[in-house]
Amino acid sequence: MSEYEERTEPIKSTSVAADELATPSNLAMAGKVDLVKNTYLVPSEMLPDQFKPLAYNVTAEKVIYKKMRFRVALNETVLSLLRAINGREQNNLIRIDQVQHGVPVQVETPPEKPSFLDRWMDADKVRDYERWKERKELGLE
Repeated sequence: MSEYEERTEPIKSTSVAADELATPSNLAMAGKVDLVKNTYLVPSEMLPDQFKPLAYNVTAEKVIYKKMRFRVALNETVLSLLRAINGREQNNLIRIDQVQHGVPVQVETPPEKPSFLDRWMDADKVRDYERWKERKELGLE
């Protein structure tokens, strides 16, 4: 290749870490996603009201129409639905795209704003929220 010829090969992303965090390359090449690795587990009180009926309906559909075993269908359904809570999976996909384009991203999710009861019973949660708020005001977050 002479110094005047243009490079026609596609440029590959320099960020392998983002790809590996999402799904290992052997699964990605097969067109699959590692649901366990991408799932964000939350306490039961953080589950939205629609979670249980939706999980039941999707699992029943997989068992009846796709002839999947119940446990396999339930695990797959719950793991995929947990990724959807508060748009977490969409935010992760946006972050991955930003990382691949060299844009700095916020890795840590902001803590929940403490409720009235938290102010009385959970000083750690209030302290963590106040620290995060200060960092955000200073432009560190």
